[in-house]
Amino acid sequence: MTINTETLRSASKRNDVYKSAMQGLLAWAADRIDAQAAEIARLRGLVTEMAEHGTYETEYDGRMYSICHGCGAQDGEPHRDPNCVYVRAEAALQEKSNVPTV
Repeated sequence: MTINTETLRSASKRNDVYKSAMQGLLAWAADRIDAQAAEIARLRGLVTEMAEHGTYETEYDGRMYSICHGCGAQDGEPHRDPNCVYVRAEAALQEKSNVPTV
């Protein structure tokens, strides 16, 4: 079998095209992995914040009340402050699930 220079050039060009496509695909995959890692860190931060600063309970007039640290919502009242960890967590859940919450 005889291989001429034109065949070698053609194979080299194809190899360059494949190599460039693979580099692009790897760069895209690396960006997606970085984005997913950042999202996981954000959600982990919300869970940690909820665990550390979510609500506290207090007794008043013989009854226990649960009060939100972030917005002051009490016992089933809606959390309205946009900086409240529960509002941010609900927004994250809606964003991820596309399912309305009650």
